[in-house]
Amino acid sequence: MTGIALFLVVFGALIILSRGPLLVAPTRTRDVYLKLFLSDRRMRIFGFVMGAFAVFVAYAVAGVSGTIPLVVFYLALLIALIMGLWLVPFPASANRVATKIWSAFSPLVLRMIGAVSVLFGMWLIFLGFGL
Repeated sequence: MTGIALFLVVFGALIILSRGPLLVAPTRTRDVYLKLFLSDRRMRIFGFVMGAFAVFVAYAVAGVSGTIPLVVFYLALLIALIMGLWLVPFPASANRVATKIWSAFSPLVLRMIGAVSVLFGMWLIFLGFGL
């Protein structure tokens, strides 16, 4: 299994694990997510960890040829830029935007987001095993 294949399988599993609860308890899951990042310190830590992970992923797929690694590379760079230029330096602003967006979704929409995310995670796992 190549590095990109392993990444796709692990990332797909993480998507399923993090968004799957939206199918069962959408409002409770949303409330837990929002409470996790209530403070500026937690939001900064999250931004730093996600930014570092995104840079690591971009570095890992930088030399691999193909469409999928190219898409993963540019998405990782985009996430690293968002984390480094907005979330880490301005956590309160990011928290307000996240709270406003997540609070606007009805339970039905949250369930649909969960279903689409689980399907996407399954597709990534399938794609990873196919490489």
